[in-house]
Amino acid sequence: MQIIHDDLHCNAVRVTGGYPERLEMAATYAAAAGLAVWFCPFTHNLTGDQFLEVLADGAGRAERLRRQGVEVIFLTGSELSLMTLGILPGTHSPIA
Repeated sequence: MQIIHDDLHCNAVRVTGGYPERLEMAATYAAAAGLAVWFCPFTHNLTGDQFLEVLADGAGRAERLRRQGVEVIFLTGSELSLMTLGILPGTHSPIA
């Protein structure tokens, strides 16, 4: 993260993943390096209920970081119509 900040001269980094603890850890390291954090839980192939659970957990983690003074942007997903089960017909995401 320090290289991203110091050598690449970035002021923010997007951290994304399916393991909430690792995502939060990466965000913490990014903030310690002086980066704003785009916090994005991975939501591929989840049901609607699972999706909401992941987002609620991620929002809680992002809020804890924000309260510690970290500049956090919470991303709730991308291409939700393709990535979330049940929005489009079928038993799985078209992007498997």
